[in-house]
Amino acid sequence: MVSSFSPPSSSGRHVSVSSLVLQSSPGGGGADDFGPLTSQLARLDQQFQMQQRNSKKPKSRWSKLVLPAATEEAAGTNVKEDHVWILEPPTGTTIPSCMIVFTGGAGLGQFPHIAYNELLLRISNRLNAVCISAPYQITGLDHFTMAKDTGERMRKAVMLCQDDPSKQYPANLPTYALAHSLGGKLQTIYLGATGQDYDGVGLISFNNFSFGRTISMVREFASQLQQTTSPGAAGFGGMGDNTALLNTVFGFAENFVTGMGVDFTPNPADTERLIQMRYSKDLQAKTRMFVLDDDNMDSSEEFVNLCSTSEDEDGSNNAGPITVSGVPGGHLASVFIKFGLDDLDLGNLDFGAGMNGGSMPFDPKTMAKEAMGGLESAAFGVESDLNGLVDEICNWILGKAPKRGASWDESSSSSSSGQVPPRLAQGSSSDS
Repeated sequence: MVSSFSPPSSSGRHVSVSSLVLQSSPGGGGADDFGPLTSQLARLDQQFQMQQRNSKKPKSRWSKLVLPAATEEAAGTNVKEDHVWILEPPTGTTIPSCMIVFTGGAGLGQFPHIAYNELLLRISNRLNAVCISAPYQITGLDHFTMAKDTGERMRKAVMLCQDDPSKQYPANLPTYALAHSLGGKLQTIYLGATGQDYDGVGLISFNNFSFGRTISMVREFASQLQQTTSPGAAGFGGMGDNTALLNTVFGFAENFVTGMGVDFTPNPADTERLIQMRYSKDLQAKTRMFVLDDDNMDSSEEFVNLCSTSEDEDGSNNAGPITVSGVPGGHLASVFIKFGLDDLDLGNLDFGAGMNGGSMPFDPKTMAKEAMGGLESAAFGVESDLNGLVDEICNWILGKAPKRGASWDESSSSSSSGQVPPRLAQGSSSDS
């Protein structure tokens, strides 16, 4: 019972960009703050939709699952369509070994089937898992509302999959909650407020920054992108050499929102109190923190410390057995986006007459390759970091202890005796 809630693969040579860009405006907090990021993802989403409509292209395992409207809303007009994205297991017709409900980070979570496709696809392939993610937009500073909306949609989606005759997923199917960055905060709020039960809770790069510190985080993303973007990937960043301008804009924004007292709801201090009061020992026993070695935007250590001093309703304050996995990479290790020339929908372009009406035809694919600096494909992210994270997440779901802890954590190791999630009934025992 949920209580009331209170406030695509390709081969060939490719270029990697280690971070996506987020930009913020002074005093902002709305969707426009993530405009450059969401615009890039929206373009990739449009390409995804075109591929899905192209009968000659292989269909993705991702699909949109529309949720039925509530009875009291059904009679209304202009009711917003509630939906989630669902990634079917690779075997298609068999019952999956487990279900993963995923909440992405700010901006990235609006297009989970794009930004987190490689992460969830590799986990799904490894475990024969079905993945569900509720997309959300950053429309303001109210994280309570975002937490309720995403959490409720995923809860309804799980129930719908259990009732759907074409799926008939059993009610006892092991279900794990997984989240990245801000998604971890939203998930924590929802679980603490509702008591929703999952077999395990995985928090990747948990982030509980203030709005001012978030702008600092955005500035670092932008700086990393500028440093690592090569000429072949200029179309992704397009930022040029403007370090001084970036520092000026972001510095002004950070000082402005700090001076005005603008912050998220709940703010970091309120979120910490919520964790201490509402994140129960049972939840703690099921929780695994995934901490990236080079992530200076991570609040996992504070999360673990808060749980170690929290009290349950009976007044007990025994340290919670949260486990921590240390993994190579940075804050965006979970994001890897790659596409090649074969993924571009060029079939509707007719250049048979040649350029400017000339007699020499040319190939759209050749033109696209030239526009990409002669590269066969392009990518955001570091694939080796993603693979390391996927390995650790799969091992956790299979009931294994962390290979190693974070640099600040001494309790999590391969010899850890803390409680771990139950092994999958149909999980692969050969996974390493």
